[in-house]
Amino acid sequence: MKLKILSIIAFVSIANSSLAEDFIGRMDCEVKSNKVTSIIEGKPKEYTGYSDGFVVGDPLAITYKSVKAFGKTVAFLMRDEKRDAQFAYHGFSSSFDSAETNVSSYGTNATFWSIDSYFELGQDEIRFSAALGGEVYLARYYKSDWHGVATFARGIKHQTVTLDCRNTIDKIEEVVAEMKSWKK
Repeated sequence: MKLKILSIIAFVSIANSSLAEDFIGRMDCEVKSNKVTSIIEGKPKEYTGYSDGFVVGDPLAITYKSVKAFGKTVAFLMRDEKRDAQFAYHGFSSSFDSAETNVSSYGTNATFWSIDSYFELGQDEIRFSAALGGEVYLARYYKSDWHGVATFARGIKHQTVTLDCRNTIDKIEEVVAEMKSWKK
């Protein structure tokens, strides 16, 4: 009897987890330039990156997904899969109830903002702040081709990266529609 109950619980958990994800999208990007600026003893220094980090020509991936958990949640993640490192993440939920949080839309864009972060998404642009002082801005320049800039702050060091990206799984319109449906 216990085995039968455990089997049912396991089946329901697997079924729920497979239904939880509405969609997943992906962009594959190539690092086109990489510059780290710092100041040491009052003198500016520039580097072509961090010694253990990505370099010009390396691939970075941006994935985004919608998950039905704790309300509806949309999350964006920028990763260096080669080094198993995460550089930028922004997640937000339809179940926001804070006075400092809002979702708005204009034209083809949807915007989510709170007191300490923002995310703007449209058919031709993506812009979001990320944890740990990061910011990502991408603009479409042809069909599924995007280019953009990502910046990351680490103490008194500031990294600026330019990217050339391709949508390999395009779900941008679905994310915009999802966010617009959250508008209060």
